[in-house]
Amino acid sequence: MVHHWRASDQLQNSLLAGEWRMFDRGYLVGTIQQGRASGVPILRGLAPDGSPLGYAATLEEACDAMWEWYRRVGRLP
Repeated sequence: MVHHWRASDQLQNSLLAGEWRMFDRGYLVGTIQQGRASGVPILRGLAPDGSPLGYAATLEEACDAMWEWYRRVGRLP
């Protein structure tokens, strides 16, 4: 069976519950945190400097959005 690459393949669990970190060859792309907004479960993407990138309903959506942002912006200094 062939495995096709997905952005979520780059995720690693953080030491904090409800948090994942995305890496590209050892470089931290960003962090995804689980939380709630208006009582609804939501995921928040953060850049390596802590600035918010956006929100998503599923982990796969959050990963895809973060990877697209990273590909547009590149590595932050």
